Amino acid sequence: GEDDLKITSYLCNIADVYHSIGESQNPVDKDALEKAKLILEKVLKMRKSILPDMHDDIAVAYDNLAGIYRLLGEEELAKEYRLKSQDIYVSLKGENDIDVAIAYHNYALECRMEQDFDQAREYAEKALTIYQHILGDENAHTQEEYHSLAEIEMYSGNYPKATEYMRHAIDIYQKIGDRDMTLAELLNSQASIYLRANQPDQSLNTALECISLLETLKQTDSKLAATMYDNLGKVYLVLNDEKLSEHYYLKGAETWHNMDNLEKRLPHTPIWPQHTTLSIVSKTPQLHSKNHLLCWKNAIKVRMKQLPMRTIITVQYVSD
Repeated sequence: GEDDLKITSYLCNIADVYHSIGESQNPVDKDALEKAKLILEKVLKMRKSILPDMHDDIAVAYDNLAGIYRLLGEEELAKEYRLKSQDIYVSLKGENDIDVAIAYHNYALECRMEQDFDQAREYAEKALTIYQHILGDENAHTQEEYHSLAEIEMYSGNYPKATEYMRHAIDIYQKIGDRDMTLAELLNSQASIYLRANQPDQSLNTALECISLLETLKQTDSKLAATMYDNLGKVYLVLNDEKLSEHYYLKGAETWHNMDNLEKRLPHTPIWPQHTTLSIVSKTPQLHSKNHLLCWKNAIKVRMKQLPMRTIITVQYVSD
């Protein structure tokens, strides 16, 4: 029995590697995730044959499998296994325990992804209450739960509440953390909430603060920077500043382009003159990522607003 438990731990380590490989790809590497799934299902079966039903290691096994099922699109199994893990922790430890709060947090994420915002909110609030009771306000768990609640409210359309929760998350992190990428990610989320709430001025100020931090951290070639440039393009478009909107859309496209390791750089051309035909030619378009092309198309839309009504737009993709 004890040797078999050690074997399950070794198997979990192997599954973790496959999980990391699968999750790190865009889109996810389903072959790697399927291997992780097979290993973790074996782990669960072995542990259930050795341990009592209500045991920490079985709860962990359910939780690990739920994460894999979610990545593979098996939402019902993911939610079922989160609940199984949660029930074990509650049975073993009662309601006022950190592991129970983490289980509530994970289940809230499953509910949010299924757009069951009422249940997501209920379990995230339960997790927050436990964290505050045990750890107080100024700690990473509480800060992360405020962030989670902000996203739940944002996706459900309750922008005032989302802004309030995100402000709490940022305030806590500024007290306990550093001026690092985590803070930049929080600022990015806050800027997105302001934009969705039709508060472009606040969104602009927060986005510029995030970009300034990324410059300090020398992370202007990161995915987060590319996302922020794209968001700034949206903000300036709302503010009717088409020149800056185009500038940031193209900056976002170029940043995605560089990260995708493309053979050709995106040309940063000036505003087009008033001629009647515009041809945008891209060699080997299959190399362009979805994010890169999206930014580029947004820049094109801004430019089209500046052209005469009768201008003909032709977009040609020429394969080598």
